Amino acid sequence: MDHVLALDLVRKKVLKMEMMFQNDRLDEHVKLFEFPPRDPVVVIVTETEVRLAACVRIAIDPEISSVLSQTIDDLVEVLLDAEVQKLFQKAEEFGLQSGTAAFSADVVPKINRNVSTQNPVHILGIYKVPTHLSRDEYGQKFHAFVEKYIALPAIQKNLVRYEVWQQNDAVGDRMQDLGHPVSEPTFLVRAESETLDHVIEYLNDPQARKLVQEAKQDFGFNTNACLFTADVVTKIDKSRVGVNSNYG
Repeated sequence: MDHVLALDLVRKKVLKMEMMFQNDRLDEHVKLFEFPPRDPVVVIVTETEVRLAACVRIAIDPEISSVLSQTIDDLVEVLLDAEVQKLFQKAEEFGLQSGTAAFSADVVPKINRNVSTQNPVHILGIYKVPTHLSRDEYGQKFHAFVEKYIALPAIQKNLVRYEVWQQNDAVGDRMQDLGHPVSEPTFLVRAESETLDHVIEYLNDPQARKLVQEAKQDFGFNTNACLFTADVVTKIDKSRVGVNSNYG
């Protein structure tokens, strides 16, 4: 990504880029919910007029990247740039395109507390729709679960941010034209907490655990899912005055 960000066109079009490196701080606690072992994945998130997410299953140190650009047209212009394509083709050595599921998503904020936190704990959940349900069927049950979950006192107390990324079809054809396979129906959750102790507290809350168990039995909430914490590195952020860009 550093090589991509060094290109003139990319520096012009990209407003923000974060890289979130998967870590193991939550692994032991997630076992209580019988989630499958987390896959090493890269999630590249581009926010424009819609949000684009790309989930890449790889066999190297996993990372989550978040890129903001001005419009979908800007994004497509960047992706079609000859220099960018050359870098992507080289990155196919580790399956960047053929191993990527790329899709756009509607962002649904659920919790957004105005809390100043120096080192928040970042949590990401990736929930693939089980084959016996359609995206709409799973989505209806998933959102119903989320509404009950975020209403719990333990969740309200311990989370400062919670948002659902709901897949849509705004850029599906464009991404397939760029060499990405058709993506599986997927929902993502991004959350933040002030400390890991806060995360552990809400995960172990009896009411929260009861809702998760019910969701597992009702619609296979955790069948094709992974939940993990991540370390965030901001590479560029033009939305914040005084924040230095770091391409190296």
